[in-house]
Amino acid sequence: MGLARVLGGIDVSGAEGAGPWAAGGSFDEIGPIAGDVRVLPFESSGREPIRVRLRQAKGHWRLGWVALAQLGDPVTPQVIEATAVDRAGRSDPDALARLRGAEGHLVTLPGDAYRIRFDLPRPGAELELFLETE
Repeated sequence: MGLARVLGGIDVSGAEGAGPWAAGGSFDEIGPIAGDVRVLPFESSGREPIRVRLRQAKGHWRLGWVALAQLGDPVTPQVIEATAVDRAGRSDPDALARLRGAEGHLVTLPGDAYRIRFDLPRPGAELELFLETE
């Protein structure tokens, strides 16, 4: 990590129209970032085009995608517990208990396959779902 600290992270700044650059934040990470998506918000009046600048040590980072997005209102996630777990076509109440945190964690191995069911609060087409795992 010594050399990575010297090379630094990615610093992000933004400017509206021809205005001055304003720091938007920075990030750094140990390990591959291929699947990571980072959001670094900054204020804009919406009247002028926005410019975004990324500053980083040459060759230290590889980016697959950079985007500018308008964020909506903050949301509060709703936790939805699993209602049933099947393994090899049969109900597995022990796996369900482990998923719900009653008895440690459900540990899986390569080749394991489970079907996990959830009761959604409304039609799935209206929802954005995220499966949190450890």
